[in-house]
Amino acid sequence: GRHVCFLLLSVLMGPLAAGEDPIQQIHLTFTGDETVMAVEFVSNATEAGVMYGCGLGPRENYVATTSFRLGKVGVLHRAEMKGLEPRSECFYRANISTYTTSWINFTAGIPLRGDKQHIAAVYGDFGIDNGKSMDQLTEQGRARVFDFTLHIGDIAYNLWDRGDAFMNAISGWARHSPYMVAVGNHEHKDNFTQYVRRFAAHNYTSRRSLSTN
Repeated sequence: GRHVCFLLLSVLMGPLAAGEDPIQQIHLTFTGDETVMAVEFVSNATEAGVMYGCGLGPRENYVATTSFRLGKVGVLHRAEMKGLEPRSECFYRANISTYTTSWINFTAGIPLRGDKQHIAAVYGDFGIDNGKSMDQLTEQGRARVFDFTLHIGDIAYNLWDRGDAFMNAISGWARHSPYMVAVGNHEHKDNFTQYVRRFAAHNYTSRRSLSTN
């Protein structure tokens, strides 16, 4: 059977100003394929790409992003890193014409089938006020104490006015391990536009392009 162990955390965050890096809000997501991991980020550039590789081999794989401009948020970018060996140590970096991030490490696709056990950080109603657990989450996330995060609704309180600060905050560990979400009632505004666009890689079934309406 399938076994998943959950690390339950009480999470409250304090206000965090958006960073000044040209590439922000970096986070990974599962794609439904254990050999493929998606990375999403925000910039003001309309064109961007991701270079990646695994193990001690060359990091020469390159994929251009799909993109969508979301008002004052900026340009949302998404790329799929394919051909990954599950549970291998991999690296990626995002780039635009004027800036490239440093190499970011992550563990490739975690097999969620079979009798493997996994640890997840699970929470809902995660906002950006009265911060108490941010440092703990960042430290444990980077140390791989948990394999992925599952945020079950009510994200940032709310995505349309605090989403940028929130996404930059969780990026401290979400750039290293998948950050998975489920929709809550606080994501309702504008027909859930912020949720759908910011977490486009979660849309496994329809595989809609970021450029569609």
